[in-house]
Amino acid sequence: MIEDLKKVLAAAKVVAEKSSDKRIANAETSASLAKSPELVALAKQTTELKERLLEIIDHAKIQAKQAAEEKTAQIQALGQLEKDLASLLPD
Repeated sequence: MIEDLKKVLAAAKVVAEKSSDKRIANAETSASLAKSPELVALAKQTTELKERLLEIIDHAKIQAKQAAEEKTAQIQALGQLEKDLASLLPD
């Protein structure tokens, strides 16, 4: 049973890492697209677009930071669960 739990924790760790990495990549892509030369050129002509692009970039940075922080917390929590599980094993 404990071996099964170890496998589940390992799988959960992989899922958490992949999910966080995908969120970070999506946020970085959003920021990159908002900085594209075509949009920047249009933003110079339209104040509203310029403001919106800045909001998108700021929001993407926040999302990436939050995803990275959540990834760290999840990995630490899963690591603690692994330690707790290991303590249940006889020496």
